[in-house]
Amino acid sequence: MSTEFQNFSSARNFKAALTMGRNLRNQEKSFCTTNNLEESLSILAEELESFNISPVNVDKDGIESIESLKEISIKLINSLWNLIHKHRMLMKSHDELNDTYAKISNDNNSLKVRLSKL
Repeated sequence: MSTEFQNFSSARNFKAALTMGRNLRNQEKSFCTTNNLEESLSILAEELESFNISPVNVDKDGIESIESLKEISIKLINSLWNLIHKHRMLMKSHDELNDTYAKISNDNNSLKVRLSKL
């Protein structure tokens, strides 16, 4: 899957901003390529940590062995799963807050109408 970078506000650190800039200059539409896999995993680990999700760390073996690739894949899948669940929880909270806001706004309007009649 490819990710398009539309703005730099999502960059959490200088390293991520540099990588994003380099990718944009090269007209690449994806964050991770075969050329920058280890760097992308490192940046992704930092981003996941900022969401309190277990980071994906590349061990000293790197990504050369099948076993290390399996471990990294499992960590990425679990991190993605956690991120999806956090997103769902945030969307549910957002919807609940919108409902509460609508109720409060309606109550305030009703009170204003009642006060104007007094």
